[in-house]
Amino acid sequence: MPWYQPETAFRIFNRVMTGSDVATGKKPTAGYSSSGPVDVFSIKSTIPPPETVCCYIWDVMETCTKTQAAILTNGSAIVSDFILRGYKLPNGMEIMYNECGGKNKSAPGGGSDASGRPGPSNAAGGRLVAGAMWAPLAAAAALTALQAVLM
Repeated sequence: MPWYQPETAFRIFNRVMTGSDVATGKKPTAGYSSSGPVDVFSIKSTIPPPETVCCYIWDVMETCTKTQAAILTNGSAIVSDFILRGYKLPNGMEIMYNECGGKNKSAPGGGSDASGRPGPSNAAGGRLVAGAMWAPLAAAAALTALQAVLM
């Protein structure tokens, strides 16, 4: 019996023992029944697929692979909303990821992100890459995390 609400506990106990409904204490529970199986051991659910893990630049050590950390470090990463969305090849082609997952499509010289929406742009009108606006922040965070992972 809880010491902080003794009257409430007492009323609930009395309603259960006298066969009244717990909510109001006014309706008798005689004749109340429910339908359904006796047990649920025969009901099986499929296990949902694991969530895709995004490479989040504020937590590189926990959310990014070593390859993704290297992409962040070398400045070829395409980042939006602090999440690695893809990377830029030396020839200018962009490799975009699916919703934080595997490779999706490549877009030469800009275009849209994995969802098909236009991606964020820098002042020059090109895709926002880690080397443009986020370079100091992303590179420092990724380098620190990469050094810690490799040691």
